[in-house]
Amino acid sequence: MAAYEDASGNALYPTMQIAGTDEDNGGIPTMPVEHALTHAGRVFSKGITLTVADTKTGSVKLTTPAAAAVKAALTTNMTNANADPTYTAVTAGTAGNGISVTHVNPGVAGSALAVSVADGTKAIVVSLATGPAVAASATIGEVVYTAKAAGVQGNNITVAHVTSGNYTRPSVTVANNVITVALGTTSAGVANSPSGAIRDLVNNDPAASALVTAAVATSDVTLAAAASATHLASGAAGGAITTTCTQLVAAVNAHPVAGALVLATAEGTGAGVVNAVSVASLASGADADVIHLKSISVASTAAVTVTLNEGGTVTGSESTIVPLNRNRNLAAAKTPHVVVKTCADATLGGSPTALDTAYVPAGGAGANRVGAATTITDEWVLKPATDYILGIANASGGAAVVNLGVLYYEVVS
Repeated sequence: MAAYEDASGNALYPTMQIAGTDEDNGGIPTMPVEHALTHAGRVFSKGITLTVADTKTGSVKLTTPAAAAVKAALTTNMTNANADPTYTAVTAGTAGNGISVTHVNPGVAGSALAVSVADGTKAIVVSLATGPAVAASATIGEVVYTAKAAGVQGNNITVAHVTSGNYTRPSVTVANNVITVALGTTSAGVANSPSGAIRDLVNNDPAASALVTAAVATSDVTLAAAASATHLASGAAGGAITTTCTQLVAAVNAHPVAGALVLATAEGTGAGVVNAVSVASLASGADADVIHLKSISVASTAAVTVTLNEGGTVTGSESTIVPLNRNRNLAAAKTPHVVVKTCADATLGGSPTALDTAYVPAGGAGANRVGAATTITDEWVLKPATDYILGIANASGGAAVVNLGVLYYEVVS
């Protein structure tokens, strides 16, 4: 184990340490890069050895991530067609992954659509609108009877129009849920009560009016017709969800807090009725990273020229290395967003732009061998989705064991 490595062979410095150690390199010191962590970015490192044969070129390629941050999103799958809302975070980045959405069935008939976000949270709760309870009703001739209480209980009420005897006056009796209306009759026992009179009779009777409200469909003067007991019908408890996708989207987007967190959109026409949904979180949000290449330190047993290129290609057997997280304020398993590959025998091609060059004038043999080191200290802010290639050209006449210290950090924009 070298002086600058831990028990697992990993470099102890907050850099991406590429190459051997003082022992591996036959006595040349490794190049520990400064502990200048004066930023809040992610810093990674990994120790490897890179030996470049005479007349060959080694390479270290850093591929930067894409530029654009990605907005977190959630599509909730509803039972009905044209009813799937999609929630997209207003702000791109991983912070959007912490937004959650819940559709709640309030379980109460006649509830209004409402959106809320608890203080200090990103939890959007949509309380869905529900239909009202429906009163049962029945029509006998011109007289319409409607249950006073909405709901299925009104379906248990019956109303009968009866005639009995001659010269009778209209009257109403109630026994439990049974309303009996006795129509007035002529000397011949024929019903002669106008529908308006029956309406007034029922509505003015305390017992009957506690159960129903009577109304006339068209004409008060039309005579009421006799009828056997008739059940009121179509009473419903209500409480079914009535919110359409379009209504939900409009409510969420109009809410001052929810609308600042997400943009809701509707599937298709948006005319489908949505469902209750348990808590679901937006996902797949990703931060944009700005990559800062802080410095490049080079130590070698033989003379090499190191060039930092922007763009270009590498042909050869590349090995992917996984840098270690060196920022102790972040999770140890934090994945680096820069992809790093090395190659000891590379052919560089394409049309790269040379950004910087350093020469290491080492040489000698045996006891007279002299190692040398240099550092490129200019900081570069790298382009997104771009390959940056360190070309290590060896024309020394012998193999070069090269120790590279590359310090870069990833800053979330």
